[in-house]
Amino acid sequence: MILLDILDVMDDLKGDQREFVLSSLLGALTSLSHETILEFQLEYDGSNSFVEFLQYQNELIRECVRIEMRRKEGLRPLSLRTEIYL
Repeated sequence: MILLDILDVMDDLKGDQREFVLSSLLGALTSLSHETILEFQLEYDGSNSFVEFLQYQNELIRECVRIEMRRKEGLRPLSLRTEIYL
């Protein structure tokens, strides 16, 4: 599955399917993105609905991908055509 496809369907993924796809995607991201996403998750206090949390998380992941497409950390830079191995 290419990165562009993941970003397109990310809002529609549910449960185990979401966990499977996103864990594969996170494997292609740098440690900075991992830390950013983890910090966001740890700061979730439950004041918003879980659906809103997932929407915000998806936007954060998309932003991390946009940043990674411009950065290098010893990994091949991501593009929207990068293959994500599930």
